[in-house]
Amino acid sequence: MLRKFYKRAPQLFARASAGILNDFAFGTKTEIEKLLKNRLTIRNQAFLRGSIRVQKADGKVIDRQKSKVGSVTRPRFSGWLEQQTGKKDPRSHKPTIFARRGNKFSAVPPGNRLKQSSVALRPEDFNIRASNDKTRTIIFLQIMRKKSRGRPFYIKKKYKKLRRGIYKMQGGRIRRLHSLDRTKKKIQSFDWINQSRKNFFAQANIRNLWGDQLRRVLKLR
Repeated sequence: MLRKFYKRAPQLFARASAGILNDFAFGTKTEIEKLLKNRLTIRNQAFLRGSIRVQKADGKVIDRQKSKVGSVTRPRFSGWLEQQTGKKDPRSHKPTIFARRGNKFSAVPPGNRLKQSSVALRPEDFNIRASNDKTRTIIFLQIMRKKSRGRPFYIKKKYKKLRRGIYKMQGGRIRRLHSLDRTKKKIQSFDWINQSRKNFFAQANIRNLWGDQLRRVLKLR
């Protein structure tokens, strides 16, 4: 029986080692979610949980095992890269308070999201005869006051106080939904990955975690 155990021991301990690495990764994931929630404005908790992913270690070759934890990027989401590195926000758009229906803590409703830019009205959609861009914009805004009916429209070049962006008419007033200029706001960086890892190890009982993994693979409980 001992001979059988020693023959299987490398495989069993490799499984236990993979398990403990995955415990570390998932524990750090929990700390990341807590830290980002406390430090940033998170408008969608499900989005936060879904954006922090774990790549689990397998239980095959022990000296090649590794588990990973971090955020994922999307076409319009950096994965909190600017907070991690201190680099500028790579996005070239920003929803306004109006787009969030007056509440900066609210998510942007579907009708006000940037994807509306694909259906936004533009001066080219109308037969506007003008000698210059300024006149063309003036005529375009006059048309929007009469015909937009709540549909978003696109202003390509700055005109008076209207900067480049996606707009809507509300009660006869022009309200901006999205700025399309790259933000110049400086990001206050903090190393949320390493800080979360330290938070996990500061409170984790490594001996107990190892014990749980060994009992599991040896089927002692």
